Amino acid sequence: MEWAQRITLVSLEMALPAWGGHWLDQRYGTDPWLLVAGALLGFAVAASHLIAMLKSRSADESNMPKDRETNR
Repeated sequence: MEWAQRITLVSLEMALPAWGGHWLDQRYGTDPWLLVAGALLGFAVAASHLIAMLKSRSADESNMPKDRETNR
């Protein structure tokens, strides 16, 4: 469940800013500039979140106790 939540969150972080940019483009007639800006913003947010998740995972793995067989 934890990975499903993470994947959903990153997907929404990418999709919602692009969707919001598209909606604003239709509202203000700025097509396609706000869509592009939203997509770039969503990509940057999702990428930074993925990097943070990877750093957290690698920190957790480095703090795990070693297997008894590898310590012999």
